[in-house]
Amino acid sequence: MSDQVFSGKYIVLEVLAKGGMGVIYKALDQTLNRVVAIKAVHEHLSGDPSFTARFLREARAMARLDHHNIVTIHAVEEEHGTPFIVMEYCPGSNLRSFMQARKPVSLRTSLDIALQVAEALAYAHDQGIVHRDIKPANILVDSRGRVKLTDFGIAAALDEVSITTVGQVLGTPEYMSPEQARGGKVDGRADLYSLGIVLYEMIVGHHPFRSIPKSVIQSKLLDTEEEIPLDFSDNIPSLVKAIIEDLVRRDPEYRMPTARFLVTQLKECLQTLPSPPESATEEPTIVVTPDTARHTKTRMTPLASSRPLYQASPPPYPSPSQPDVLPRKGVDRSGHAPAVTEGKTDVTSRPKTQNKPETRHLPESFWQRYNVLPLVTVTLATTMVLGGLAFFLSRGEWSRSPEPSTPPQEDRTIDIPPRSDRDEGIQGPDTSSERRRSEDSGRQPAMPKPEPQPPIHKKPIAPSRQQLDRLLSEFQTAYERQDVSSLHRLSDISHDRQMFLDIMANNYSVIRTSIQDVEIKNDRATATLIHEELVDKNGEPVAPDQIMRSIRITVRKEGDRWSKVLW
Repeated sequence: MSDQVFSGKYIVLEVLAKGGMGVIYKALDQTLNRVVAIKAVHEHLSGDPSFTARFLREARAMARLDHHNIVTIHAVEEEHGTPFIVMEYCPGSNLRSFMQARKPVSLRTSLDIALQVAEALAYAHDQGIVHRDIKPANILVDSRGRVKLTDFGIAAALDEVSITTVGQVLGTPEYMSPEQARGGKVDGRADLYSLGIVLYEMIVGHHPFRSIPKSVIQSKLLDTEEEIPLDFSDNIPSLVKAIIEDLVRRDPEYRMPTARFLVTQLKECLQTLPSPPESATEEPTIVVTPDTARHTKTRMTPLASSRPLYQASPPPYPSPSQPDVLPRKGVDRSGHAPAVTEGKTDVTSRPKTQNKPETRHLPESFWQRYNVLPLVTVTLATTMVLGGLAFFLSRGEWSRSPEPSTPPQEDRTIDIPPRSDRDEGIQGPDTSSERRRSEDSGRQPAMPKPEPQPPIHKKPIAPSRQQLDRLLSEFQTAYERQDVSSLHRLSDISHDRQMFLDIMANNYSVIRTSIQDVEIKNDRATATLIHEELVDKNGEPVAPDQIMRSIRITVRKEGDRWSKVLW
């Protein structure tokens, strides 16, 4: 293939990578005018039937997968007896180069990359394909953080006959699962183990077996006594540590069950992380340096000239005590300064009438030209006086208006006892004063009642901590009893959680839990459900540290109450 053209239509642009089994090229498909990647085996390996079968096995495995996190295969063709795969070209680099440039990778970025790989594995496992070689070199990351999984060269299809013999080991020792190192049967949990090692390496910055030679790693994997050595820093959250520990457990029976379950765990873990700080965009600072040669009291008209300002001594402008003089039309300002004649200054050479144009060129405003300002002032004053007079007159008529509405005479005198002629003659003046007082007192009940005030809307009462504790206690009791109907009433159960409940109900007869780390934020509350005691169907107690120990739950506010549990 020295001509660097495959099948007469794929023009090789550059070599992307070389390995012991083949070469990957970046090429241009002339038929569809698109950039593709071509994976071709070495010519000396093309005659090996077993290797050719493995190469075609990769093509068939990738052709069955159509996922946005898996590299798409376009075609499988042959050039001079050597097969090659035409697949999607992904700009960027592999995760190995990504980690070397950012060692260690930030926690949020590491979890996001692991989440995308887990989604690709979940789809592949649903299609019955196990990758069996998850490592940083087979994970592609572009500049926007999108992840593509590639190189299914040793993938195992569960519905196909294995091309490897019993006891044959395929894979990379640093990321190989213990059951794969023993040459036993593998399933999707082997990929989860490898992904756990990759996630640990991204977060911590080194491999768990960094100080052990590759020839000794496989013997370490075969040791069934100890778990994989992990060393986390203090700033790693406990939930992240628990996820990684459950991924790399030596016994696959105690490992995280499915990739779908891992996707749920990683999404919940990302939600608990603090939001990244918004990048502050700095406004450009404009520094203006004043021209020291320019007079501060003289206004000059800006000129569109490319020549620099003169740097001579202070120009012979008028002194600060003189009034500002606007430039006259017709004056030559091409040099940005008045012309200086020999032996004379510009001040002495100017005619005596140069100050006359001051008032001629000052623009007169509309108010000064027509003398409108006094007229407007008088009009406003007259309007205010007339308005005030009309206001006071209206107030006087309003004060006299309530007289016709006074109670009738019989209502005011109905409570006055009868008088004798003597009392009428003696106490006549006093009676009239008492009558006026009774009239005054009789008017008070007739005053208009105050208008009813609008109802005061009380602020909604925030949900109480007692209600939250009661909700969490009911959820904990329903979970321990495996009461599915109560769990549906108290929480929102996804398909993955339903599968998890089925696993717990089928394997354990006694479940004891506790609620810890209850924290109330603005619009939600978070807590952790911890497995304290587990007893299997045979009555044997199971140590809590051998399974998924903690479950992160969230409760959101709805008005003055707490809503269902999200987990």
